[in-house]
Amino acid sequence: MIHRLRQAVLATALAAVACVGGHGSAPPASRLERIQQAVTLRDTDPARAAGLLADAGPGATLERYRLQLWLDCLRNASAPPAAWRRLASEHLPPGLHRAALVGLGRALAAAGDTAEATKSLERVAELGSREADEELLASATGEARARAVRRLALLDPLRLRRVDRAAERAILPRLSVEEELRRARSLRKEGAPRTAARELGRRRWRGASERQRRLEIARCWLDADNSGQALRWLRRLPRSDTEALLLRAEAYRGRAWERAPGRASRRDFRRALTEAEALLRRTPATSRQGTAALALVVEAATETGELARAWSAWRSLAAQRWDGRRREWLGRRLGVALAQRGGHRREVLELASELPDDARCLVYWLAEEGGRDRAALERLARAPFPDLYAVWARHELAAAPAATVELAPPVGAGEAPPPVRLLLDWGDGAGARREWRRWRRVRGATPGEALAAAALEGSGPRPNEAIRWLNAGFECLGEIDMDRCPSDGVQAYLPLRWSEALSNAASEFGLPPWLLAAVARQESNFVARARSPAGAIGVVQLVPATARRHARALGLGSRPDLHDPEVNLRLGARELASLISEFRALEPALAAYNAGEARVRRWWKEWPEENRFTEEIPVPETYTYVRRVVFLAEAYRLVYSETWRQP
Repeated sequence: MIHRLRQAVLATALAAVACVGGHGSAPPASRLERIQQAVTLRDTDPARAAGLLADAGPGATLERYRLQLWLDCLRNASAPPAAWRRLASEHLPPGLHRAALVGLGRALAAAGDTAEATKSLERVAELGSREADEELLASATGEARARAVRRLALLDPLRLRRVDRAAERAILPRLSVEEELRRARSLRKEGAPRTAARELGRRRWRGASERQRRLEIARCWLDADNSGQALRWLRRLPRSDTEALLLRAEAYRGRAWERAPGRASRRDFRRALTEAEALLRRTPATSRQGTAALALVVEAATETGELARAWSAWRSLAAQRWDGRRREWLGRRLGVALAQRGGHRREVLELASELPDDARCLVYWLAEEGGRDRAALERLARAPFPDLYAVWARHELAAAPAATVELAPPVGAGEAPPPVRLLLDWGDGAGARREWRRWRRVRGATPGEALAAAALEGSGPRPNEAIRWLNAGFECLGEIDMDRCPSDGVQAYLPLRWSEALSNAASEFGLPPWLLAAVARQESNFVARARSPAGAIGVVQLVPATARRHARALGLGSRPDLHDPEVNLRLGARELASLISEFRALEPALAAYNAGEARVRRWWKEWPEENRFTEEIPVPETYTYVRRVVFLAEAYRLVYSETWRQP
């Protein structure tokens, strides 16, 4: 019944955003009708569509859309230079202006006007367009082409490698020391740190240049998660070099996490602590390097059990109002360590007030200190939507979970802004989605708009945008007090597709269906054709090698269709069930599903108790995954309780 209700809500939402009638007088015919006609012609006659968009002229409605569509039509029509000049003369946003100048240069080159094409492309290349440099490689000659090759070699080396490998090989020997370092930084930022490290590793300079080379190689290897290589390149740099001290501390810290748990890991954390404190003796604590060193002291001292040093460094960071990327992770681990040691109640409560997202975690471990604080556990267990710590508290108290939850009344899907309604009426769903996202960035979203926009995004190529819309419209989604949210908002946030196949797969392998639903929601948001950068496929994101093993065992052959939700759910359920059977606990099984069985087996051997294991997980992404899936499983259990009761 709930599934049918959700289908009805989605249908209502789509109907609401598609509705155009009854919203005031008709728009001005001259401009909007020309844009509408261009939409119908853009695929069959893009040149004529571009002319219509040019003649439509500027206006308050759909202006960015008109300009973007105009540019797209000119590209598709291989338009002549005059058409591109007309677009470039408009008042364009910077990104579209650069794209229009590149289009003009391309059109001039196609028309045989190489000199003007080169002039136009060089002008926009100097504004930062690497696309213009790529066009210069194809159309320019002489010094202009050489300048483009050099710019790409320094600023976008992977693009140059892709379009003209020979030009890259020719320019590399002619780069100066400063240019080689700049190129290495670009490669590192583009996600190719190993390539940068190998290139610089073939050089050997003297003095300050050699120091910079070694520091940059170390940074590259750190970005490539190879702390051992980073340490090798830092070895010859003096201890008076503060940048080298910081990188050595980071390298020891990285190698410690790679080796965790064990004595080798603790030894590297102690080395990281030594290097970080040496750096603090040479640089002000409020400087960039000093702040980074303090964060390393918090981390390394926590992991070596030197909690007084960790706490002192944390207070120094708090005095600076530090808000670094690893703040939540470091503060939580320090708080848990203090709570587990005992005698630090004041410090743990102080951390809980500074880290609201981890406050319940720290309260749980305080409740466990020196015997269970039953009152604190009962407060944790009363969460309407139980999180990991409510589940643990319930277990400690031997308390039965709630069977269902009462949600706030539905709000219903709202209406899209008038420009979005126009685009939907014209049949341009992709343009409507882009236009509505622009509106969200400017003014946010009401709950009704968020529901309607999420339904629209669910039918498009970027279904994760639906979650962004829902989070923009409903503050309490994903929180323990999600019962305050309207029921249609919660059900949109917790989609449930292929419920019969999901229930059958879960039942076949002895899993609660809400657990399998939670994994599907976390892994893909129930997108059948989802694919991760690591190559995982489908609703529950299976790696093909793992899927083949289970498929053969089930008689499905060696090439299962992982885009088929029924097949994917069945294979994923078997994998999760086998992990639960091996570890005999949910938390390490979820960690293994996310991070790999071999790594988790090592962690589980060191911490063979579910609660301690979870807090000690040495990979932030995996810790978050476990915590998140447990919450989502409880949410699916409560929201779809009627569905799970059906035979």
